[in-house]
Amino acid sequence: MTVVLCGVGGDAGNVSPDPTVDGTGRFEYLPIPEKCDSAETASYGTIPLRHGEGTLADRIDWLKPKAEDLDGDDPEGVRTHPLHRDPNFEHLTYGEHRRRPSPYVQTLAALDPGDVVAFYTGLRPEDGGKKHRYLIGYFAVDSATLIDPDLPAEEKRALLARHPHNAHAKRFEARGALYYQDPDNDAPVKPVVVVDGREP
Repeated sequence: MTVVLCGVGGDAGNVSPDPTVDGTGRFEYLPIPEKCDSAETASYGTIPLRHGEGTLADRIDWLKPKAEDLDGDDPEGVRTHPLHRDPNFEHLTYGEHRRRPSPYVQTLAALDPGDVVAFYTGLRPEDGGKKHRYLIGYFAVDSATLIDPDLPAEEKRALLARHPHNAHAKRFEARGALYYQDPDNDAPVKPVVVVDGREP
């Protein structure tokens, strides 16, 4: 069996403050902010906290979806900003792309049913201190689909239609492109892998 570890979640590069973990090990997983148009309907203000009252937006002071964008201290901007739910733990799906050639994407694409994808994220203790990486979830692989950037748009659409809850499928649905760059300027082209999971 192969196990692949994937770093995920918001961090100091795109959310503030850093996500935290309390003394009992409880934490809130903060997905990264979506960088472009997407069919995703969930936002930081629509996802309830797993522990306590409120929504994910209550844990965020500002968002930085891209280097040139900043919602700053705009609570409404934070509340309504769509998530890039990758992984989507509710529907057990994960997608990834990297510059070509990439052993990471190819490793994910080569996974067999029953292999495991595990996810870690950086969390800072609530009472201060150094940030550490924590394993926050995993799923067994059901299937892995590699979407080549050179495929015609209709073939990409057909492949992604099998993964409607995947963040990359939602990007493609909204803008006809797999990446967050302008659809006419998606260079360097990169393959996207979509891994669908099942309960271990």
